[in-house]
Amino acid sequence: MSDAARVNVIRLRLITITQLFNSLDPSPFVGRDLDANAESFIMEWAEEHPAQGEFRLEIEVSQCDDVAAARERVLRAIRAYFSEREQWARQGFRRLMREGRLRVNKSSGLTSSVCH
Repeated sequence: MSDAARVNVIRLRLITITQLFNSLDPSPFVGRDLDANAESFIMEWAEEHPAQGEFRLEIEVSQCDDVAAARERVLRAIRAYFSEREQWARQGFRRLMREGRLRVNKSSGLTSSVCH
């Protein structure tokens, strides 16, 4: 299998779907934060996998009344959560780059005025 076709699988085993989400977050299901332990597990495993290829998160739940409904809700919730995290990371990176350019420009200005 080529690197481009590689699928990195992260498996998470739960008793109930509610274990996946932060029980203190009052947001609706799709907007809820992940449980800190679940997020940490997913992120640590993702960092262990090679950067090439795609990721697939497989969640096994031992107690679930309506598997089809749960699958759809969890899929939307996970995508929404990590899409939001990605946006925050991109914004933070842009801010750091902007601040870094300002610092470089200021220090470059000081250097050129001292050298003249």
